[in-house]
Formats: sequence, C-alpha cells, structure tokens
Amino acid sequence: MNKTTIYFGIFLVLVISIYFLTSLNFEKSNNGMFNFGAFAIELPTDWRKVEFDGIDSKVGGITNGIDSLTFDYGWYSYPLNKENKETQLFATDTINGKIAYITKPIKTGNGTIGIYIENAFKENHFNLIGKDIENEKLILDIFKSIKFMDSDTLLNSKQIEFKIK
Repeated sequence: MNKTTIYFGIFLVLVISIYFLTSLNFEKSNNGMFNFGAFAIELPTDWRKVEFDGIDSKVGGITNGIDSLTFDYGWYSYPLNKENKETQLFATDTINGKIAYITKPIKTGNGTIGIYIENAFKENHFNLIGKDIENEKLILDIFKSIKFMDSDTLLNSKQIEFKIK
C-alpha cells in the first residue's frame, strides 16, 4: 500500500466519522438510551460509557466497574470467526432489523460473549465483545437494544437460539 492510499483512507474515515457525528440525533433518554455517535444502546443505570481513540474506526466500551464490553465500529471490526468452536455457542439473530452474529461461552463466565453486525450502517461493521461475563442475560439484553440510523425496531426475533458449530 502506498502513502497516497493510506492518506486517502484516513481522510475518508475522518469524513465519514464527521458525517455520523453530525447527522445522528440520538439523545440519552430516561430509559437509559446512550448515544455513541455511530449507534445508540440502552444500558442499565449502573453502566457508563468509556471513550477510546481509534485510528480507522470508532472504538470504545461500556462498563459497570465489574464487567466490561468493548466495541469497534468501522470497516475492519472483528467478525467473531476466530472464536473456539469447542468452547463457544453461536447464533444468528435479527436485532432491530440487522442480521447479527452472536457468540457466548458454553460454560457461563468462561469465554467470549460478543455480537457482530456486518451491515451495521452503510459499509461499516460493528462488534461489541466481553470476556468472562457471568450475567449473560443482561449482556444479551444490551445486544438487543443496539440501534443504528437505519435500524427497523419492528424487526426482532423473540429469543436468541444458540447452537454448537
């Protein structure tokens, strides 16, 4: 890759980031909906945002001081395809109109719990991942609350069904 291509890529990411930051109008509401610029997510009252500096994507996290999840929103977000198929369960689900790939450990609290949305918004991908989380139900509820600008909140499955791959 030459320098011109790299500089153009950085410029494009900046333009796209500015577009998202100025065009979204999610606001924190009384029900715990938090705006992360590229997406909004509903969090319990004891959870808070964590900001990171990203190079080619929007990155950050959420935590309650005990459990933490990190997210990556951009072109190169990790698609959960390297997770150990012997220790993980996998599911495909519809969350607010988006096809989502979800994994959780077979043994609760002992592995990765995560979501990957390939077509989050326009050409961007999204993941939200945690390690060794005991309260999986809470995390799955957080996953189901994720909304992007073009999300269709009427398209949701009733229950995530996990399978061994």
